[in-house]
Amino acid sequence: MTVAGLDVTHRIAFQALVELIDAGTPGVDLLDLADDPAEMGPALADAAHVLSAADLSSAADRATMLTYDGPHAPVRPTSRLTNHRYSPLLAAIQLAGIRDHLPTADQMMFRTVHHAPRYPATHLHDPQQIRQLRLPEHNPRLPEPTPAWIPQTIWPLCVPEPLLGCTNHALRDSLLAMALVKIGNHEQWMKICQHLRLPATHPNRIGTYLRYAQARGTWPAIHTALDSLITRLQHHPPPIDYQQRRMTGRNINLLTEAVQVGRRQHPTDTGLRTLTRQFWERFTAGDIAYGPEALRLDPDTPSYADYRRLNPLRHADLFHSAHQYLLAIHMAEGPLIWTPEQSR
Repeated sequence: MTVAGLDVTHRIAFQALVELIDAGTPGVDLLDLADDPAEMGPALADAAHVLSAADLSSAADRATMLTYDGPHAPVRPTSRLTNHRYSPLLAAIQLAGIRDHLPTADQMMFRTVHHAPRYPATHLHDPQQIRQLRLPEHNPRLPEPTPAWIPQTIWPLCVPEPLLGCTNHALRDSLLAMALVKIGNHEQWMKICQHLRLPATHPNRIGTYLRYAQARGTWPAIHTALDSLITRLQHHPPPIDYQQRRMTGRNINLLTEAVQVGRRQHPTDTGLRTLTRQFWERFTAGDIAYGPEALRLDPDTPSYADYRRLNPLRHADLFHSAHQYLLAIHMAEGPLIWTPEQSR
């Protein structure tokens, strides 16, 4: 059936109706037969008024009984998400009414660029529960995004158009990777940094970066591009577990050993440390500016600038052999590198 401009199941519509009646009758127990049913009359009329709206925005204007901290309010402090059973239809209604007023982090978390915003599911573990808390148009059977899908730095071909002219690629690409993890995710920036093994200063830097994008008017395009990318990943998840790659990449001795195997098959005069840095970047899809301490290069130094001018494709065969070595000893899965299909 269609409710507030959305196609929903009868269960979802009935749940929303009951919650709206309950929110409109404070102090009345719907299950207590001693209460006068007539007291629910006005609340029933108000609920019907909300659900008969032509679209989500109109329904949001009518849903005055849904206070921010009320028992049925779909939007509440992030710290309380895990204990709240909510109606996906009421969530979409309330989020549609405030989407433009939410901070950028919340816009990403609730995926407000969609016609029907949604709650994050990163606090849920039961697939059946996730499906119950999704509208049909949310494609509830698609896998939920996970940090394991996201490399430390976003894939070069996936940088949103407004940011292509940015000169600080290391910072730009790592902050965009953080933003990508945030899509549909309720975790705080510091936790996301830990997932991606980025510096503890990045949570502050991304806040500045997002405010800058908002001030320039480029944020909507950036947000749309990132959300579109996550949607493509849901349809075609990466064949690489980047979380596992980051863990394996911490073992410098193992990566060096793999590079030495490759160098024996493809001799070169390039130094072992440089080759290991280049292999680490390809293997983890990271930036050596944020690599393990033994390999890391400060992005503000001439050494980093000199390193960036090197062409890693020169040693593609060597890195292929090193990767095959890791596959053979079961320290890696999937291809060495991968890039999402492009839609632009």
